[in-house]
Amino acid sequence: MPDGDAALGKKSSTDAETATDRGRNGWGLSLRYAETAICLAESTGSGMTFKRGRYKKWQAYGGPTQEEVRRSILLSVVELDRPVAELQSVLAPLGWDYPEPLVTLTYTHIRSVLLRFLAGKLDAKDVEAWADLVELRDDIEFADERTLEVIHMLSTPQIHFTIDGRLAEWLLSPNSS
Repeated sequence: MPDGDAALGKKSSTDAETATDRGRNGWGLSLRYAETAICLAESTGSGMTFKRGRYKKWQAYGGPTQEEVRRSILLSVVELDRPVAELQSVLAPLGWDYPEPLVTLTYTHIRSVLLRFLAGKLDAKDVEAWADLVELRDDIEFADERTLEVIHMLSTPQIHFTIDGRLAEWLLSPNSS
C-alpha cells in the first residue's frame, strides 16, 4: 500500500489501481478505505468519534463520509459477507438508532443466508445471531412485512421454531408466504 498522503486517499498515480481493487476487501469499499471501517470498529461507542483523528484525514482527502462507512458496514451485515462475530464487533459502535434507513433487507438476503445454512456453511447459531443483528435497527429497512416476520422468527427460535433444515426448506418454499 502506498505511504504518506497517497495512503490517505490523496490523488496519486495509484488511484487507478485502488479503483480496480473496489470490493476485493469484502466491505464494498476500496482498499484505501478499509482502514476507515477498522477505525470505526475502534471507536469509543459514544457516537462516531474516531481514535487518532484518522477519519478527519480521510475526509480531508475526499474519503468516505461517516454515513458512507455506516452504509458499507450495514451492507456487509445484511449480505452476511463476513463471519457473524466480526460483523458484531464492527457494528457494535454504530448504535441502533439512526434518523433514516440506509440499506434495505430483502427476502433475497434471507434466502442467501438460508441456502448457506442448508449447504453447511453456516450453523443455526450464525443464522440466529445474524437475524438478531438486523432486527430492530433504525438504519436497516425491511422490504416488506414478510421479511420482517421471518427475521423476527429467525432471531427468536426459542419462542418460534428451532432453526433446522426443515424450517429453512419451508421458508425457502413458495408456499411459505
